[in-house]
Amino acid sequence: MGTGYMLRCRKCRYEISANLGIGFRFPLAYQETMEAARTGTFGKTIKHFLEDHPDGALNIDEVFLQCPECGALKAGPDLSMYIRNPDVQRKEQGRWSVALPFEDADYVSPMELEQDRSYVYYAPGQICEKCGKPLKSITEIDLMKNDIASGHNTGQTVLSCPECKESLWVDGIIMWD
Repeated sequence: MGTGYMLRCRKCRYEISANLGIGFRFPLAYQETMEAARTGTFGKTIKHFLEDHPDGALNIDEVFLQCPECGALKAGPDLSMYIRNPDVQRKEQGRWSVALPFEDADYVSPMELEQDRSYVYYAPGQICEKCGKPLKSITEIDLMKNDIASGHNTGQTVLSCPECKESLWVDGIIMWD
C-alpha cells in the first residue's frame, strides 16, 4: 500500500509530487534494487558498502529526501545502509503477499531494519547533488506537521520549499496499490 502526495508552496507555488511506499511488489523491488546497487547504479559508496558487507541491506522505501544544508528536495528510495547484527538471528521470511508469488524472493523488510534489531544502521544512502551533504529521509509517518492541541492534521508538512524556504503544504493525496 502506498500514498501519493502533491505538495505545494503557498508562497512561490513550487510543487513536487511523489508516490511513497512500494506495495505488493516489495520483495521483487528489493531484489531489483540490490542488483542495481551491486552494479553501481546508485554510486560507488553503496556499491563498495555491499562489496565490503555482502550480507548488508538497503532501505528501499520510497520517501521524500531533503538536504538539511541547502534545502534541495526530491523523492526516491531512501537507500540507507544497514549491517547485520551478529547477535540477532535472522528470522525466516514468510510469504509477503497472498496476491503475488514472491516466496523465493530474498528481501529485508523495513520492519527488520527499524524494529527487530536484526540490522544496525550504518550510513545514509542518498547524498545531495548540490552540496554533498547526506539527505534526510522523510517517511510518510514523519511528513505531516500535526496541530497537537487540536489533534488534527493541518496539511502543513515538515518539508520546506527548496526555492523560498517556506513550508510545503499537501495539495492532494491518493491511495494506491
